[in-house]
Amino acid sequence: QRQSLKSANEEDSRCCISMLVAQFKSDYASYKMFNAGAVVAAARVRTMSALATAVHDLRPRVLAACTGGHALQTISSKEHLEKPAQNDHWAAVNQQAATARSWPSHPLGLPERLALVENLLERNASGLLRESTALCELFRWLIQKPGLFAPSSDGTGQCAVVVTDGVIQYALYEAAALLLRGYVVTLMAPNGLALETLQEIACDFPPQLLQVSGMAPLASPPSAVRAIRFVGLDPPALWVEEGPPADCGTYITHGYTGAVAAPLRLVRSDLTMLEQSCHSTYAFNDQINDVAALLSTAHSSDTDTLPGLPLPRWARSAYDRGMEDVQKLLDLLWAFREPFETEGPSQETLTIASLLPVPKHFMISSGVSEIPEDIVKAAMVAALSPFNEPMVLHTVGMDARSLRLDPLHGLFRLLQSGNYGFEWHVHHHDSNRDCIEWLRSHAHAAKQFSAHHQIVHGPTLAFFGSHRGIMADVRKLSVSVGVVAWTRLFQGEVVEQLRRWTGLGVFQAPATEREVVARTISACLRDVKSAAILDD
Repeated sequence: QRQSLKSANEEDSRCCISMLVAQFKSDYASYKMFNAGAVVAAARVRTMSALATAVHDLRPRVLAACTGGHALQTISSKEHLEKPAQNDHWAAVNQQAATARSWPSHPLGLPERLALVENLLERNASGLLRESTALCELFRWLIQKPGLFAPSSDGTGQCAVVVTDGVIQYALYEAAALLLRGYVVTLMAPNGLALETLQEIACDFPPQLLQVSGMAPLASPPSAVRAIRFVGLDPPALWVEEGPPADCGTYITHGYTGAVAAPLRLVRSDLTMLEQSCHSTYAFNDQINDVAALLSTAHSSDTDTLPGLPLPRWARSAYDRGMEDVQKLLDLLWAFREPFETEGPSQETLTIASLLPVPKHFMISSGVSEIPEDIVKAAMVAALSPFNEPMVLHTVGMDARSLRLDPLHGLFRLLQSGNYGFEWHVHHHDSNRDCIEWLRSHAHAAKQFSAHHQIVHGPTLAFFGSHRGIMADVRKLSVSVGVVAWTRLFQGEVVEQLRRWTGLGVFQAPATEREVVARTISACLRDVKSAAILDD
């Protein structure tokens, strides 16, 4: 009996040792992957996600509506553009904006807006863009299929202007996207064939919603203009000094720059339904948990709730809100990671659209006592993102003693370690001017990168910060190099956060070179690493 018991104990010991060895090998393999900065889908503890399931139907519709890859064909002559505007057409814009502000609500429901836009696009004699049709199909799908995603609207009384030198198809595409979001729109073109064509297209549309006018003095747009688009031409150089309107975008030969991604701007998530749905849970290693520990765990002291009911989101701690934000954004990034092939302009040409990360820069200025929540959450997302992207952090006006104290010193050391997915670069600037000059010089390289890799929706570089002394100067860079300035990254619902985190790339090639395009996309995702850092 003693011998049998001894044999049984030895067998149990061998089994236990085998299990420990297998677990050690698994843990070591995971350690090596994280140490190399690699993230795999197995990092998710729970993969059942209503958000990821809903994106399965949303992703092809969004990517199919991306524009890009086409040569811009203008029907206007250059001499018309070089002539200064003789009449101030801003009076018509101001009148349209005043009428829109008087509305208690938008006069058209969502189906009526869609019917208006489809009528507008069908009037173009040169034919419909594939992307315009896909844009309408996306909006129709959002209306007809209630779920986690719904049509987005910017409210009532918002005024937008689309300026073109004769690129009619893309001007109508931008006008359609703005109309669907609830804007009233003015199409501007120089005197000539372009203006006559637009007037013929919009001749019997209600001017309160859509009107056409000649070129106005672009150096001084009225404050009523909330959004402005330039199609086929650059914004006035004066804006480099004065600052552009809040929402400015430019569609030029190589792509689209500015804080605009028309397909994603049409989509929002249903916050109530999203709160009640399950989402993936990602496995955080010790280093990511160390970063998450920088978020406060204190709840709001002014919360009155019934016993047994969960706290409302605004009353939860920064830690609870932050972990929820990180999990949801990771769900969207993983669900959008695969490219989507759409119809090309001909049977011999293929078009592939893909979500791509945009180089992101964050700022900490002097006088900050706590590390901003945006930086903490962005570090966690970047470490587990499928794009494995590095980030850039700027400190402005901080003395050497502050930089040597924790928690800043410990955070900087971890973010710059290059391990566990943390590949940040930290740059210290003595003044706002030094930071702006650094951004200006490096944004030009980012713009060339975006042009080379056909990142056609989204900024060349995204800057996040709340320092008023520097944000106004950063916004001026949107005109010359396509930089966009946001106060916060994690603001609003999760689709808006995805739009601020990423850009949309469109690639065209002969149908026989599908594998070449796939390699190009993979190379582009790897190249984003060097484009985001842009070391001297």
